[in-house]
Amino acid sequence: LQDVLNRETGEGTQIYSLTYRIHQDDGMSLFVDESGTVIVDAASGKRYVCGHIKRHEAKQSELFGEFGMAHQGRILLQEKIEERLIQRARGVGYLLVAGIDGFMILNGAYGARFADELLAKVGERLHRMVGDTGFVTRIDGDVFALFLPFSPHNEMAAVAKHILNNFYDVPLETSRGPMGLSVSTGGVLLEGRGVDPSTIVTQAEMAMRA
Repeated sequence: LQDVLNRETGEGTQIYSLTYRIHQDDGMSLFVDESGTVIVDAASGKRYVCGHIKRHEAKQSELFGEFGMAHQGRILLQEKIEERLIQRARGVGYLLVAGIDGFMILNGAYGARFADELLAKVGERLHRMVGDTGFVTRIDGDVFALFLPFSPHNEMAAVAKHILNNFYDVPLETSRGPMGLSVSTGGVLLEGRGVDPSTIVTQAEMAMRA
């Protein structure tokens, strides 16, 4: 918007149009189009952006293809969290969320096929790290959840650090050669107090993004 407002344009001239993705509170995403014009106030000379946002219908099928499996993974994760909460076990269990840094840039630079390969390899590595101690699934485009329902709370920070260091130190072997990736992580403890499972997942995602 700063670039838009500093650009020399006449009143009513359309000056930007773009498509991007919005992450909703429920963890799902949608594509939107945004376009706008600059309005110049004759009295003060100040410029204002006036525009609108609308759902990008043509890309929703593409979005469903990209996130369909992730949506199923989110539902299955919430079911497993609910099962654990019903058992009312306290003092153990946590949920970690890991997202690939700069994934959309990689997707744009190398294409969707290579991006899918990266997602598969990241998922495989996370599965190997967790092993039989937890459940790993993709819950959004480049975001994975690692649910460790029986692990002590005081392990969470160490496991998160191990994930970060592993991706930082060990490149992924891909069809284009070794690829260095970094991830962001965040997590929440499983308290077993009847909290809505979807809330727990959202809190973990917020921690990761922070």
